[in-house]
Amino acid sequence: MYQTVLKRLLSLPLLLLVLVTVVFLMVRLIPGDPAMLMAGSDATDEQIEAIRVQMGLDQPIWGQYWHFIANLLEGDLGNSVRSGQPALQWALQAVQYSAVLACASMAIALLIGVPAGILAATRRGTVLDTLIVVGSLLGVSVPVYISALLLVLVFGVTLGLLPIAGATSPAHWILPSLSVGLILSGELARITRSAMLDVLSQDYMRTAKAKGVPYRARIVKHGLRNAAIPILSVAGEQFAHLFGAAVLTETIFALPGLGRLLVNAIEWRDYPLIQACILVFGTIVILVNLLTDISYHFVDPRLR
Repeated sequence: MYQTVLKRLLSLPLLLLVLVTVVFLMVRLIPGDPAMLMAGSDATDEQIEAIRVQMGLDQPIWGQYWHFIANLLEGDLGNSVRSGQPALQWALQAVQYSAVLACASMAIALLIGVPAGILAATRRGTVLDTLIVVGSLLGVSVPVYISALLLVLVFGVTLGLLPIAGATSPAHWILPSLSVGLILSGELARITRSAMLDVLSQDYMRTAKAKGVPYRARIVKHGLRNAAIPILSVAGEQFAHLFGAAVLTETIFALPGLGRLLVNAIEWRDYPLIQACILVFGTIVILVNLLTDISYHFVDPRLR
C-alpha cells in the first residue's frame, strides 16, 4: 500500500508541471495577438505594446516559458487587466467561496444519497426501492438552475425564511448548498444502489448471515465497505468539479466563486486572470483525484 501511495505522490509534481505547461500554452496558441485582444479595438499601439511587454510576449517562446515558471514559483501570474490586482490572489480569494459551497453540497449529497442507495438495495423490488430510484433519476435529470430557482421561490420569496443572495452569514449557504447537493445525491444514490446490489449477491455476505452476524454489521461493515470504491470515485469526481462547474449556482445566488470568476474573466478577455483560475481549478482536480486514489487503499483491504 505504501509503495502505491508513494508512487501517487511522486507523480504529483509531473502532473502539476503538465498543467502549468498547458496553462502557459493556452494563451500563446490562441489565434491572433493576445495583447491586442486584451487591449480591445480602441487601444493604441503603445497600449498594446505595453500589455505585450507586461505579459512577456515580446520574448522568445522558451524565454517566456521559463519566465512564466519563475514567476509562478514566486506566486506571480501577473496582474488582472480588469482590476489591476494580482490575478492569482484574486483566484485564490474566489476559490474559498467555491470550497465552502463544494464541501456543504457534498456533505448534503453524501448524507442523502448513500443511505438512500443502501435502503434501495436492501429493499430491492419494494415500493421504497421504486420511489428512491425514481427520485434519484429525477435528481440527475433536473438542471441545477431549476432546483436553485425553485428553492429561491419557495424558501426565499414566498416563505421568506432564508436569504437568497450573498455570502455574509451561514444562512446564505443553505439554499445554494441544497440546490447542488440534492442533485448530486441522486447520482450517489444510483451508484450506491448498484454497488450494494452487486455486493449483497456475493458469497461472503451469505456466509456472514449464516454465521449470525447482525444485520446492521453485515450491511455497513461487510457490504458498504466493499461497495465503497465506485461511491468514492463518483463522490471524488463530483467534489472536484464543484470548484469550477457550479457557475449557475454561484450566479443565481451572487456568490463570488471560482467558476463565476472564470466566466467573467473570459468575457473580459482577461488572460492573466483566466490563467490563474484554470491553474487553481486544475490543481484542485489533481489533488482531489490523488486523495481519492489513496483513499481506496484505506477503505478496501483487498487493494492492500
